[in-house]
Amino acid sequence: MLDKSSLIFIFFIFFHKNLLAITLLWSGGLGQATSKNEITVKEEPLFQSYRIEHQYSNLTTFGVEHSRSLSIDPLVSSISFTGIYSKFYLSPGIAPAYNEKFDGKNDKYFTRIYSIYMGAGIGIGQASFLPQEGLSANSAALYLSLKGGLDLQMTEMILLGASLETYQTFAGSGVINGAYACGIIGFNF
Repeated sequence: MLDKSSLIFIFFIFFHKNLLAITLLWSGGLGQATSKNEITVKEEPLFQSYRIEHQYSNLTTFGVEHSRSLSIDPLVSSISFTGIYSKFYLSPGIAPAYNEKFDGKNDKYFTRIYSIYMGAGIGIGQASFLPQEGLSANSAALYLSLKGGLDLQMTEMILLGASLETYQTFAGSGVINGAYACGIIGFNF
């Protein structure tokens, strides 16, 4: 068991210099999730995700996420993924909103650069459906997720982006998978 001083040390190693560099993200888009146990059930076409992300360095972020697929007919959300993830930005890294004043006047020069990333995550996927003809599509398993996309820092506080994401379970009861294309909006604190 870790004592209090070890936990504090681990906390400061993880959050070394940007202690409060937190981004709250919401993403929504289109895709499909499938749960297979005794029977197979699909949930489509919508997707949403809530995330809290910490910028560890100019090239890396860590975060926690809760993602859900949404079916329109009937309106249900029975498949979810909850876990941790990391994103790795390609060179030149995470681009900040750039604001440079020219000589003399209040004119400003803005440069916005897309930051391209790849990421991976791990967590627990869960599907909870009512039985159909006595057969179940319920599943609970560990998942691995892969992400790729781009972020655009609009201002110091607002971030926009787009991503492609896939989730696949690998250990547990049943099989759950999902693939999504989504837009992202984030707020930096």
